[in-house]
Amino acid sequence: AKVRGAQLKDTAKQGISGQAAVLAELRSMPPEQRYLAAEEAKPGLGQLALLPTHTQQYALEGREVRAARKDEFGKADEVKAAFARRIGGVAASLGGEYDNIMGIAWDIYAGTLNGRGASGWNEGQFDTAVKIALGATKRESGVLQGGVGRVRGKQVILPDWKTAEEFDKTLSTLKFTGAVYANGDVARKADILANYRPEYYAEDAAGQPLYRFIDPSGMPLRHKDGALYNLVVNR
Repeated sequence: AKVRGAQLKDTAKQGISGQAAVLAELRSMPPEQRYLAAEEAKPGLGQLALLPTHTQQYALEGREVRAARKDEFGKADEVKAAFARRIGGVAASLGGEYDNIMGIAWDIYAGTLNGRGASGWNEGQFDTAVKIALGATKRESGVLQGGVGRVRGKQVILPDWKTAEEFDKTLSTLKFTGAVYANGDVARKADILANYRPEYYAEDAAGQPLYRFIDPSGMPLRHKDGALYNLVVNR
């Protein structure tokens, strides 16, 4: 994948149109390979390569219009503050992609507004752009699924096919059999649901998302056998 990305570096240097061409070229690759190739072609392009085609287009158009019309789609300080509020505890999961995803969200926001002939700052609409930058998609009903959402007062990366309310219902069905606190005491379901944040951290061999449960001090819930207590969310 990196070899293919290296071959596209010159194309990626040709502005927004070049980056769009790179993304189109890599579209048929599996997600992980697509990310690696796009990132090799241009650092920061990998995350965008994982998003749907129409979202990529909005983001690239937004990037171009933001560069041409500085501050017309929000000022840096208010955007940074709004992004931090929206993602909350998810920030730690983003690692080195934090600034890049914030930039993509800002681009999506600007591209969406510009497409309607509008500009300015609206935090509610920016929140939607953040969710989309983190992979949310719209159902036919217009409801967003996936991305990031608030579950029991905590920001959580959602399974691609669930809303925050649906994921909350999934958590409510768990029994937490074998779950223990750091001191070895049996963990209580009510306490886990109220105080632990479900954190997406990987996929299993079948591609289903895996979640662990993180307490307010950053410690994960464990199973009595010593392993992490995790949740596999099946479609």
